[in-house]
Amino acid sequence: MNQLIETGSVHRAALGVSIDNVTLNDAAYVGLPEIRGVVVKDIPNDDSPAKAAGIQPGDVIIAVDSKPVERVGQLQQAIGFRKPGDVVKVEVARKGGIRKTFDVKLQALNDQPQLASADEGDTDNSAASGGAVMNRLGISVEPVTPDVAQQLQLPANMRGLLVTDVTPGGPSWETLYDDPQRNGPDIILSVEGKAVKTEADLRNALKAEKPGSIVSVRVYNPRAQGRRVERIKLAE
Repeated sequence: MNQLIETGSVHRAALGVSIDNVTLNDAAYVGLPEIRGVVVKDIPNDDSPAKAAGIQPGDVIIAVDSKPVERVGQLQQAIGFRKPGDVVKVEVARKGGIRKTFDVKLQALNDQPQLASADEGDTDNSAASGGAVMNRLGISVEPVTPDVAQQLQLPANMRGLLVTDVTPGGPSWETLYDDPQRNGPDIILSVEGKAVKTEADLRNALKAEKPGSIVSVRVYNPRAQGRRVERIKLAE
């Protein structure tokens, strides 16, 4: 109200991140004893103040200015009504229970609010149509060829593994997407920070992971034209 009276408009602040509520796998991955916090799905722009401060995709925001953050709406309220240029202390949780706090200088919320947006959203392999079925992830994949890249209108140098099938009820079900009519198809860019462009790359990235462990998967979705981080619990 005060801003409307003084300037005739409302100026909201943003961290410059794309976010979503924490899942069970997110919480387990970063060592949280309960499902709470907000996961950074992506940092869309290079000029993001969160990126400049050191926050990374996949981080789980658990507090702002020492006040716990439980869910997306709470973070939006804590940040959105601050002034652009304000500096806030953002505490995040990372893999293995690591905790870090960053000083973030907030930017003005633009016409496409990134803070407010939530994404809409190997030891045993067998051959299958459309690629090798990665049983530990419950998916089939194939490399992104130049023809596929052109068909999906991918950005230059965007390469990875195209998800061609997701096993119903499997580890990646409702997390990764293969159907163009239903949020897909996704392209896997990396697993645990290791770039994957071939099935061999994916097998190697999963080689050191134990059955039942949770891995961090970086994904690009051509339909949404954006990246995101997903946490997937590998098959036992």
